[in-house]
Amino acid sequence: MRTDLAVIIPTYFGRDTTPELRRQLMSDAVRDLGLFVAPGNWIVVLDGAPWARDDVLRVLDEVRGGARPTVVELQSNRGKGGAVVSGIEAALERVPRCGALAVMDCDGDHSAYDLPHLVELLDQVTAYTGEPLVEVVGRRIDRSGSLGFLRAELEGVTSRVTFAALRFALAHRGRALDETWVAPFGEPDLEAGFRVYTREAAELVADALPAAARSAGDEGLLRWGVEVVPTTEICLAGGVHAEALRSTREAQPATEYLAGVDPAEAYSLELSWVLRRCGIDAQAALLMLEDAFIRSKARSEPAGARCAERIVPSVLSSLPGGDEALERRRTRAPRRL
Repeated sequence: MRTDLAVIIPTYFGRDTTPELRRQLMSDAVRDLGLFVAPGNWIVVLDGAPWARDDVLRVLDEVRGGARPTVVELQSNRGKGGAVVSGIEAALERVPRCGALAVMDCDGDHSAYDLPHLVELLDQVTAYTGEPLVEVVGRRIDRSGSLGFLRAELEGVTSRVTFAALRFALAHRGRALDETWVAPFGEPDLEAGFRVYTREAAELVADALPAAARSAGDEGLLRWGVEVVPTTEICLAGGVHAEALRSTREAQPATEYLAGVDPAEAYSLELSWVLRRCGIDAQAALLMLEDAFIRSKARSEPAGARCAERIVPSVLSSLPGGDEALERRRTRAPRRL
C-alpha cells in the first residue's frame, strides 16, 4: 500500500444514535484500517456533533500503530461535503508528501479490505492514461439492500443523467468521456461514497464543492451533491472516472443522509446543478431525465412514481427553456413502452 495515502473519515452521528452504536460503528470503520494505512495518515473530521465527540475519541484512543490520527473538529455541521473539504485541506497540510487521498464513511460500510483494490486501480489508471486527475469509486453490487428501494433507484437515475450530461458537454467541446473503466459494469455508480483521488483530483474537489454550493445558492448541495460534484468537475476538466467493485453492508444500522429531508427536493437540487454545470438546456434535459426514469423501477410503486413526477418538472424549471419543455411535456400524448 502507498505510504503517501491519506484517509479522510467524515464523521457524524445523530443525537438518536446511542453511544454504544456510535462506538460500534466507528470501531467497524477503523478497526482494521491500520493494516493498510498508518493511523498517522488518517484525518477524522468531526462534523459538528459534540454529543458524539467522546465516543469517537474513545475509539480512536484505542488505535495502535505509531502516530495518532489527526482529528479536525468543526464547530457546526457542514454536511459530508464540508467535512470532506476540511479533511482534504488537513491531509495536504499534515500528511508528508501526500500523493493520494481516500474518503471512507464512519459507519463501517466501507471495508478497509477493499481499499488496496481501489488504490491499485488508481495507480493503474494514472499510469495507463498519464492523466493526473483521476478518481476511483468503490461501486456497489446492489444499492437497494443497504439504501432501500427508493433511494437506490433515485441514485441510479442521478448517475445515468450525470453521465449523459457529461457526454453531451464534452462532445460539444470536441472531446469524449473516457468510459473505459466503467464500461464493464454497464452503468456508473456515481453516488457511491467510497473514493480514492490523486492529489491533483483532491485539490480540485476541495475547490469545487464550495464553489458548487455557491453557484446553486444552496448549502444543501454540500450534503447531497458530495459525490456527483467531484465526478462532474473531474471529468469536465479532462480527468478520468474509474470504478472497482467493493463490498457493502446488508443494511445501514444508522444514517443521517436525507434525515427529515424530502428526497424529491434533494435529488432535484443535484440534478439541476449537474445539468446547468454541463450547459444542458431543458429540451435536452427532458430526454435525459425520461431516459433515466424509463430504465428505473422507481415508477413501479406509488412513492417512487410521485417522486419522479415532482423531480422532472422541478429540474426542468431551473434550466434555460424550462417553460417550453414543461409545456411540451404536458401537451403530448402519453405512451406506453
